[in-house]
Amino acid sequence: MNTPSYLGLTWDHPRGYAALDAAAAQVAPGHGMSLHWERHPLEGFESHPIAELAARHDLIVLDHPHIGEALATDCLRPMEDVLGMAEVSTLARETIGPSMASYAFDGAHWALPLDAASQVMAFAPGVVEEPPRTWDDVLALADKRRVALSLSGPHAALTFQSVAAAFQGRTRPKGRFVTPEAGREAYAVMQALTTQATRDYAGHNPIALLHALAAGADLALVPLVYGYVNYAASGQVVFSDAPRGPAGIGSILGGTGIAVSRRAL
Repeated sequence: MNTPSYLGLTWDHPRGYAALDAAAAQVAPGHGMSLHWERHPLEGFESHPIAELAARHDLIVLDHPHIGEALATDCLRPMEDVLGMAEVSTLARETIGPSMASYAFDGAHWALPLDAASQVMAFAPGVVEEPPRTWDDVLALADKRRVALSLSGPHAALTFQSVAAAFQGRTRPKGRFVTPEAGREAYAVMQALTTQATRDYAGHNPIALLHALAAGADLALVPLVYGYVNYAASGQVVFSDAPRGPAGIGSILGGTGIAVSRRAL
């Protein structure tokens, strides 16, 4: 009898593959199967259609914004079909914050949270002594230090959403994504922070931005970036709350989830 073999796809950072590789080595053989995880760069998930990846892999680590695209191409299996309603309900109660809910759409869950993340402020220790607390503070700091926005790939839109949330709050206007007032405020902040530092680092993803801060490059602070514990643990980068606006802190939920493709039927 042949051993069932499954192929997964994750991203090439220890946060994306270390736990999965360990689980594949320890758990899969005991369940009479083989599981191998391929890796590709973080940008690979942003530049390849999810249906294309699902056609080649049984399991996929993805971000929750991919769910709409995945449903449009019918390339994932609902977790309720894979695990059953009771198990999915248990996981929903045990996961952090709204992580599980971020993978729910059209009456089903399409992935299970692997990790959770949100945008935070990151700065170089010794360069920034006291982190700014508000967007006005960030703008003032940018007059004296090199402050860069995270704009690579989808992060320009994510930055806009977070800044807008800091001005608008949790209430969404009917039929609109943001209020015109919050949108104008967010664009004004981003325009003011489109300095030479932002232009220099516009092609850097969050990991590359944090690496630049850790390496002592000519960068002082990134006001919104997804945090990675390895940089905090080493003390090379200091993290703080995302900047506040009139409505409080604006930050967009991130993290990754494990999805099961239709190929795995």
